Amino acid sequence: MILADWMEENEMSIADVADEVGLRYSTVYRYVKYGLMPSADNQRSIYLLTQGEVTPNDWLGLGCSDEEI
Repeated sequence: MILADWMEENEMSIADVADEVGLRYSTVYRYVKYGLMPSADNQRSIYLLTQGEVTPNDWLGLGCSDEEI
C-alpha cells in the first residue's frame, strides 16, 4: 500500500504523519506528492506507524497486487 492511500484510509494528513514519525512536513510531502523514496530509517518509521501496511517494498512497487494473486 502506498503512503498516500494509507493516509486517506486512516484520515491522517501530511502534518499528522510528520508529527507521528518525527519528520518535517516538507519531507513527508515529497514522499506523498512526488513518490520520493525515504531513507531506510524513515521507511522503518513509516512501517511502524502504519503497523506494517506500508512496507519498504511498497516504495519500490514490489508489493503483491490483487491482479497478481
